[in-house]
Amino acid sequence: VGVGEAGGQGFTKLYFGSVHFSIGEEDIKSIFAPFGEVLALSMHRDPETGRSKGFGFVTYKEHESAKNALEQLNGLELAGRNLKVGLASAEMRPGLPMAQPAQPMVGSAGAAGFGGGPGGFGPPPPSMGTINELDEGKDGGLGLSANQRTMLMQRLAREDPILPGSAAPSKPAVAAPAPSLNTPLASTEVPSRCVMLKNMFNPATETNPAFHEEVAEEVSEECASKFGPLKHLFVDKNSAGIVFMKFGEVAHAANAKQTLGGRWFAGQMVSADFIAEPVYYTRFSNAQD
Repeated sequence: VGVGEAGGQGFTKLYFGSVHFSIGEEDIKSIFAPFGEVLALSMHRDPETGRSKGFGFVTYKEHESAKNALEQLNGLELAGRNLKVGLASAEMRPGLPMAQPAQPMVGSAGAAGFGGGPGGFGPPPPSMGTINELDEGKDGGLGLSANQRTMLMQRLAREDPILPGSAAPSKPAVAAPAPSLNTPLASTEVPSRCVMLKNMFNPATETNPAFHEEVAEEVSEECASKFGPLKHLFVDKNSAGIVFMKFGEVAHAANAKQTLGGRWFAGQMVSADFIAEPVYYTRFSNAQD
């Protein structure tokens, strides 16, 4: 079995798909580059229009880099889509299933105050289709400007509309929908300095406009006194109770994850997950050392 082939022990070439047509090669490279040296990256384009078809290939110098990128990036939310990453050989072997992405677990509401409690997990993620079923970014809309693309890359894990200025088709008057919540970042089982807590609060029931500051203060004090100081902390007040933390040491983060996961925050069970640092930096570039 050669390099890049399914089942090989030294693959370095990966396939990626389900990419919005307005995202360019440099944007995609910025996602794959943190995992190791990229030797080549190309996106397939329509020969007549030059427009991206939403898929392509990336080749790493080292097998370990490709392996880590495959494990961490498959299923990552990118501009409202789940990025699909698999072995490049699948493109030559129709019907080969792609790897399954991690399913974000969004829990119920919470409030302030830690307490003990049991842990638990949600249902397994649904299977992804075969490579023949991957879409090619054919959705319509205006292309992104350079400024819009920069903003997009700063919120890869959010569900903000990619084209806020696009005209919407006329519809009958209906009740205004509830505001959408930001989604979690893709988690990993591999220990990391970055941890994501969920179910820490419910923005729909909070009455204090500065509630997120109170949550941040309590989490910071809890971590500093029991696990170690935080290098970065962000309470996403427009989410289902998500708090992002980065510690100075992996051991500190692992202790926090084990201790806080399954505990209760004023009646709601908290879940805790590791986030790979490259994935963490797609949203918090200022948190890099």
